[in-house]
Amino acid sequence: MAEFNGFALGEYGLSGPLRDELDAAILAGAKTATSSLYAAYGDEPLPRVGEGEILLDSAGAPVAVLRTTDVELRAFGDIDADFARAEGEGFTDVAAWRAAHADFWGEHPLSDASLVVAQRIALVAVLGQPITRAHPAHAPALARLEDVCFPPVQVAAPVQVAARLAAFPECFWVLREDSGIVAAVSGFATNRRDLTDDMYADAAAHEPDGAWQMIFSVITDPVRRGEGLATRVLDRAIADSRARGRAGLVPTCKDELVGFYARLGFVDEGTSASTHGGVVWHQMRLSF
Repeated sequence: MAEFNGFALGEYGLSGPLRDELDAAILAGAKTATSSLYAAYGDEPLPRVGEGEILLDSAGAPVAVLRTTDVELRAFGDIDADFARAEGEGFTDVAAWRAAHADFWGEHPLSDASLVVAQRIALVAVLGQPITRAHPAHAPALARLEDVCFPPVQVAAPVQVAARLAAFPECFWVLREDSGIVAAVSGFATNRRDLTDDMYADAAAHEPDGAWQMIFSVITDPVRRGEGLATRVLDRAIADSRARGRAGLVPTCKDELVGFYARLGFVDEGTSASTHGGVVWHQMRLSF
């Protein structure tokens, strides 16, 4: 990282879920713009075209290098749909962008004439192997990884992956490098104790405050297996689930992976009710 010495440190959004969401959007290439209220800068200099910054995650760890490609002062009322979409936060129109930012900047007096620093950014490099939540723009890459990791009868179809990402992006953990996503863990939360086949097809059954984090998929690029990547992503999923107040995590696995999960603290509860893909599965559980 020596070539980036002297770069400013950048934090997008408040620490916690919002920052994780914005970081994921940047790493997915969906967020190429950001905005801030000019009045909030005070005596601080505005960003300049060509400047680089190191993006930090909620834990303060560096995850990427960004570069500013354009900066302009625009009136709040003059922000257009193109810029709103470029913020990569799912704004479908300018009205949605205005409402969200008026709420976020609520401590400052705001009118259509209020000046906004409209900044365009580009992702220069991913640093190390950051593990972040997923973004809907990750759907094609995750579907491709599913396809090469599972037999056809077990693989989640692209439309299924997209539906899951839309319903519970915070329950996807992806490890990526400059080359793209190389490992991921995903599943939804529920108050039901056991993983059953109907869950795979019903993304809408996700309960954001559910007690149990189900694990539907643990995938690693086949050429990268044996490097401990899945363990790292599962460790992060475990830590995040604990921090969210879950009761624990529940994956299923085949005979040969019981030992792998046991080393991470999971207990084998015997044969699962799930016969997903026509396979006999063990239900594993890690309780907090």
